[in-house]
Amino acid sequence: MFDAVILARSGSKKIKNKNLINLNGITLIEKIIYEAKKSKKIQSIYFLTDSKKYANLAYLAGAKIPFLRTKKISSDNSRDFDTFEFFYKWLKKNKITISRYFVHLRVTSPFVSSVDIDRAINKMSLTKNADSLKSVELIDHYTPYKMWKLKNNQLMEPLVKNTKINEPWNSPRQN
Repeated sequence: MFDAVILARSGSKKIKNKNLINLNGITLIEKIIYEAKKSKKIQSIYFLTDSKKYANLAYLAGAKIPFLRTKKISSDNSRDFDTFEFFYKWLKKNKITISRYFVHLRVTSPFVSSVDIDRAINKMSLTKNADSLKSVELIDHYTPYKMWKLKNNQLMEPLVKNTKINEPWNSPRQN
């Protein structure tokens, strides 16, 4: 089994309150939590946010809210990795064990379904020596820092590797 981790910070500059956008009668926050709950592979859903409003909505939808994110890991320049590292240390400090693997779900990917989640988990589980899986899609326009290229028909590598930004694919779009 796997645990899902969903990150959703408040304060978006490009689209104000984007995580609360209503899609067919439910917010994007609720949508991704409901899909995670329908997954046959996910046992727990952790929602990490800096917003009490988002936390309450996520809790009512069925997610666990272990803490509110600090400003340090909720700024425009915060990387997802920073929040995962904080979460991992929090789990260790509080002696909480979660699954060996977790699924990082994005509120801003509203068309991800429980079927997609289970398919991805199955794919990773069946691939020898796999320790992670990243979903991608073909695109026309986007920053090359977030682009990946396929290598050996299965492994991917970043399109742009040598930059002044550490792991630009994991850095906020603004950087």
